[in-house]
Amino acid sequence: MSTRCILTLGFTLAVAAIGLWLALQSPILARGAADSMVRSSGGSTSTDIYLAVLDAYAAAYRLVGAVLLAVGAFFSLHLVTRHRESQ
Repeated sequence: MSTRCILTLGFTLAVAAIGLWLALQSPILARGAADSMVRSSGGSTSTDIYLAVLDAYAAAYRLVGAVLLAVGAFFSLHLVTRHRESQ
């Protein structure tokens, strides 16, 4: 396997790992983002609004994580299968 292929494979695996991390850490990241929103809006908000914002942030982090995971995994598998076919 050429150096270029190894670097590309490493990059795609890193993208997949970041996507997995984002998806798994979405509740923690969403809580921090929602708390920041509350602080920036004066320090208080209703529970319903806070929970809606928290859910929206968590869904956004999960979506970005899932996309990165899927793209990274797809291209990693594509590189490996292309390398096997060329041998």
